[in-house]
Amino acid sequence: LIESGDDEGWSSVRFEAEQYCKDGTTIWSHNNARFLPGPDKKPVNILGVTSDITERKRTEEALKESEEKYRILFENATDAIFIAQDEVIKFVNPKAEEMTGYSAEELAKIPFVDIIHPEDRDMVLERHLKRLKGEEIPSIYSFRILNRSGEELSVDLNAVLINWEGRPATLNFIRDITQQKKLEVQLQQAQKMEAIGTLAGGIAHDFNNILMAIIGYAEIMDLFEVPEDSPMKPNLKEVLKAANRAKDLVQQILTFSRQTEYEKKPLQLSLIVKEALKFLRASLPSTVEIHQNIESEANTVLADPTQMHQVIMNLCTNAGHAMRKHGGVLEVSLAEVDLDEEGAAQFPDLEPGVYLKLMVKDTGHGIDHDTIGRIFDPFFTTKERGEGTGMGLSVVHGIIHGHDGAITVESEPGEGSTFQVFLPLIKKETEEIQLETLPPLPKGDENVLFVDDEKVIVDIGGNTLGRLGYSVIVKTSSKEALEIFRSQPDHFDLVVTDMTMPNMTGVELAEKLLQIRSDIPIILCTGFSDRVMQEKARSMGIREFINKPISPRGLGESVRRVLDQTIEE
Repeated sequence: LIESGDDEGWSSVRFEAEQYCKDGTTIWSHNNARFLPGPDKKPVNILGVTSDITERKRTEEALKESEEKYRILFENATDAIFIAQDEVIKFVNPKAEEMTGYSAEELAKIPFVDIIHPEDRDMVLERHLKRLKGEEIPSIYSFRILNRSGEELSVDLNAVLINWEGRPATLNFIRDITQQKKLEVQLQQAQKMEAIGTLAGGIAHDFNNILMAIIGYAEIMDLFEVPEDSPMKPNLKEVLKAANRAKDLVQQILTFSRQTEYEKKPLQLSLIVKEALKFLRASLPSTVEIHQNIESEANTVLADPTQMHQVIMNLCTNAGHAMRKHGGVLEVSLAEVDLDEEGAAQFPDLEPGVYLKLMVKDTGHGIDHDTIGRIFDPFFTTKERGEGTGMGLSVVHGIIHGHDGAITVESEPGEGSTFQVFLPLIKKETEEIQLETLPPLPKGDENVLFVDDEKVIVDIGGNTLGRLGYSVIVKTSSKEALEIFRSQPDHFDLVVTDMTMPNMTGVELAEKLLQIRSDIPIILCTGFSDRVMQEKARSMGIREFINKPISPRGLGESVRRVLDQTIEE
């Protein structure tokens, strides 16, 4: 309601009102009324003008409601929204302030390229200027920004050309994809490791056959042909030593490719950590300090102790190598962490749950960005020739994933490196780790059928078992082996067969042999240990498995063990 007076002091009023109509509807009206004086100059009449403004009111309400909706969307959007003009940011939503760390007033005063990663600035500015000119460029693309604290964020930009305050500008929508990028890198790494693992596993299986010839013949000479006082003995020992180192390398490849099984048992990891650090102290320079911090008393995991020792030794040795020139601090810690869905989502292979986190941190020279993506690749190394095989971290990667865990690395050049290993925590008592002593080489006089498609392997197998007193028939064809067994099934006391053979696999041969004679003991030789295959083979009646390359000692012990077990039964 607005009141005003005229020259003679009479009042006039203007107001808007909602009025009821005779038919029950309502309208909005704008009213202008003036009091008219009578003969005695007293107000006796009113002159009024009424206008129907219903449509205008509806339009205003709709506009107000629309503006409120857009304001809610703008202020609560999970993407940063801003207008860029004159190379500064002129209009921002709260998410843009949160993402960049700058207030709207600060963003309006600094060139927007200042918050773009230096390596991406030219590309972003070039595309922005082209868009202002109306040139066709991708509306969505990715780059990196630096927020106020210097943190690097990966973002997706969706920009459109608009007119703002009478001049060209861009309306920009930015989405933070930093976590998505990290997961993509981890997924790519996992896929790469799987492909390399398949290739490495195939190479390892073929290499096993070559190694078996070297180890087999050398060990036969060592056990049966070369006397202890022979001048050849030391040389022979060196051959066996080198061959067994190669065998260990093949085993590492199989571990990396996750094509081998190991014995997992409840293990208190802190004991392994302390044992490894005690051993490392003697080999690390005195300029390297070792700090250990075991926060969690419940540090039991289901793991193979030898493999866990290898993980810790590998990570700590690499850390020591990074600090050998200038010294530093090696920090090893164990802590219990409870990963929720958001925490576990950072690691493609982990489910939410309680984990034991092993952290190995050094203050060495660090790892550059180009190298960090390759450190888990087999045979990749930054060490000098002769200082390493490049299998260390790739084996660690294979072991951890084989134990249903995850491994991460963070590093900056000149600032050291931090490796974090996550292993599922269990609430079980640990078992004592006992060292096994090797029994004397056993002998026998039973009849053995030895089958392998590699001639050198059947030669070694036949030679070894013959020297141990057994009567051996060797075959390089699984079909020929089946025929000779079928012709005289009661002659044989044991069958030793390779797993992978042409025409008929070891499992298929075993199945046919057991159909002929259900009590025949069978040993299966395999280049890698597959738990599913083993369970299937055991359910058929396979007595024991031998992993290649087979040493004469290992073969002799396995044959005697199975035969003795059969006699007892």
